[in-house]
Amino acid sequence: MEKTDKITLKLVDRIQLSNILPSKDTFERLVLREGIIEKTKLKEADVEKHQVKTDATNGSITWTKNEVEYHYEFTYAEKNYIRDTLKALSDNKELLADALNLYKTFV
Repeated sequence: MEKTDKITLKLVDRIQLSNILPSKDTFERLVLREGIIEKTKLKEADVEKHQVKTDATNGSITWTKNEVEYHYEFTYAEKNYIRDTLKALSDNKELLADALNLYKTFV
């Protein structure tokens, strides 16, 4: 069984995680991406609990501020993939402020 690390994410981290992982990559990395997104995607209960809404005009996402922490287990391969993606965004000056906590968590 592959070793895992427990990581704590907030709602904004979960939203940003699906936004930063590239949809164009190697087969192996896309399989990792698929597993990460499936693990952390917002469920209907999350949408209702946090009153998540998407603005159709500009695509912005809003929710109530009653943040809770979500605990996930990530394999080392998943963590490395996320870390490498965040580092590449930072190196290319494409890291968004909304992903800063993800960067601090994984890098």
